[in-house]
Amino acid sequence: MIPTKLEEEEEDLYIRDMFLQRATRRYLSDGRSSLSAMSALTSRRREHGHAHSSGEPAAPFRPETSSAKTLMDVGTRHIFSEDHDLFRESARRFFQEEVVPHHSEWEKAGQVSRELWEKAGEQGLLGVMTPEEQGGIGGDLLSAAVVWEDQ
Repeated sequence: MIPTKLEEEEEDLYIRDMFLQRATRRYLSDGRSSLSAMSALTSRRREHGHAHSSGEPAAPFRPETSSAKTLMDVGTRHIFSEDHDLFRESARRFFQEEVVPHHSEWEKAGQVSRELWEKAGEQGLLGVMTPEEQGGIGGDLLSAAVVWEDQ
């Protein structure tokens, strides 16, 4: 049986949602449960046009690059998807909360603490493109670029 366009779109949305769920579980700094975090993500998707009244997904809103104050603003570069934007927010939060406060200490010591490496691994920020079957998050090259840019 040949899948219809609607079935293909539903499968694409399912794959995106699975990636979002994994990324959200990796780092929830505000202590919300995964269920409430996913509920918030679903609401956010509706806000940005992913749930259309006709049942067809609408294109996500992405402002023009020229209107951004800086290219590091989340959601300004068209090569990244909304999934990448959510992953970027999570990575930025991790680096701000876990790295910045200790950076000068690690500079003096000449090395980063082992605990930070372990936390980064738990959050899915190391080996981003490692397949899920091997313990990674199965991200793509752009997901890895998110981590490169924000560390």
